[in-house]
Amino acid sequence: MKYRIRNRQLEKAVFALFDRRAVMKTIAEQMPDDSTLISLSYETGYSIGTQLHSDLPSTVSFDIGINVPKSEIEEEPEEQE
Repeated sequence: MKYRIRNRQLEKAVFALFDRRAVMKTIAEQMPDDSTLISLSYETGYSIGTQLHSDLPSTVSFDIGINVPKSEIEEEPEEQE
């Protein structure tokens, strides 16, 4: 399932920092829980979190956390063939 963030500027920032596939996986995992937020995070040196965008330099350390209200996330309609 694919999702999008209603605020396009925030969506651009999220996908500039995080890998798109990893974000979709994280959102899909967190949508059914009781929280009102989707938490995207990455901390250098830890394997838990959302994978960074591949264009970001691996020589730089990142500690990033973005919380997006679930109300700001919507499912993208499936493409019809």
